[in-house]
Amino acid sequence: MEQAIHKYTWKDHFFNISLVLFFILPQNGLLYYFVPASMVLLTDWSKSQKTNLRSLVIILIGSLFLTLLMNISSSWVTVKSYLKLVELVILLICFGKLRSFTIIKGYLIFLVLYLIIFQFAFQLNVPFISQLMQEIYPLTADELEQYAFRQDLGFSDIGGASARLGGIYYNSNNCASFLEMLLLLVVNEREQFKKGMFVILVSLVVFGIISTGSRTSMLVLAILLMFMFAQGNKSDKRMVFIFMIAAIVYFLAYGSSMRMFMVKEGMDDSFLVKVGILIDYITTTVSPFRLLFGCLSGSYLVYALGRQFPGTDFDIGDVTVAYGIVFFVLLLFFIWYLYKNLGRYKTFLCILIWCFSNTIFMSYRASALFLLITSMYYTKNILERKVKQ
Repeated sequence: MEQAIHKYTWKDHFFNISLVLFFILPQNGLLYYFVPASMVLLTDWSKSQKTNLRSLVIILIGSLFLTLLMNISSSWVTVKSYLKLVELVILLICFGKLRSFTIIKGYLIFLVLYLIIFQFAFQLNVPFISQLMQEIYPLTADELEQYAFRQDLGFSDIGGASARLGGIYYNSNNCASFLEMLLLLVVNEREQFKKGMFVILVSLVVFGIISTGSRTSMLVLAILLMFMFAQGNKSDKRMVFIFMIAAIVYFLAYGSSMRMFMVKEGMDDSFLVKVGILIDYITTTVSPFRLLFGCLSGSYLVYALGRQFPGTDFDIGDVTVAYGIVFFVLLLFFIWYLYKNLGRYKTFLCILIWCFSNTIFMSYRASALFLLITSMYYTKNILERKVKQ
């Protein structure tokens, strides 16, 4: 299962270091500037995007430019809104033009250990790690306000301070989505690992995901395990079968009291609340142009509708509010293009299920990770096709 010894270049190491930092950098000014700078350096500017992709990217960026023109002087637009728009533009321009990189297993092992250790050590109040985490990853005023608002709506997620483990991200849904991105990376790169190491890494990440208590994470995890069972070798099928038996036993023992299995409550107290905010925005927004091309910032809901919290707290709503219905529809075409051109790596698109309950494209970190990883696999799939031909 383990690959032959490979000589990695400094470019491979730079890509892997960037990937690690995309996962673990604190959500502060450093991340906002590191992402675009590293994407520029990781891109091969001598490459050109395929015709269909280039046309789609130009239209997407054109839609974002119209959003900017309509809202550039609006009082509800914040600096972070401009940074987010710049990040999206850079990620789209760089998509499909990455240099050819190899993921190095040592960096994936480090990420698994780092995220899982911080996730559990903080909750267990391990002195050194808890103090280190609070110094490296302090909660910002915006995050504290967001969690207070979510409690007012009846959401039980308040991040690492609750029984749902949010790790360095505090928010347990965010933690689950990033752990699932990491799990997909480990699964896609499983040929690099010996069987024992692969089972240990997958087990640790799955345990971390379950510990977040997230309902959406269980759906994404179930779909991923089904893909592994359908497409994997005998060892993968055996491991998935063991996970399934363990999950059934766990459900029979604790299912009635576990949040992740309370589907009806999730619909009533979470998803439908978010959809209601989006419907309220659509029905009360006067300008049809803002419906089509957005308001550039979720803060419009505070400014125009008197909401306490900027945004709808899920990607479908946040993309629609910020960039409009036109961009949302174009984004669906972009996702379809990815599905058609990721080959055996299209399982990574399972992450987009999170758009129904959390943010991927509207999260600075999540969008960077999603588009960096899919761009890497897009390039890798093209190279693999050429080898087969």
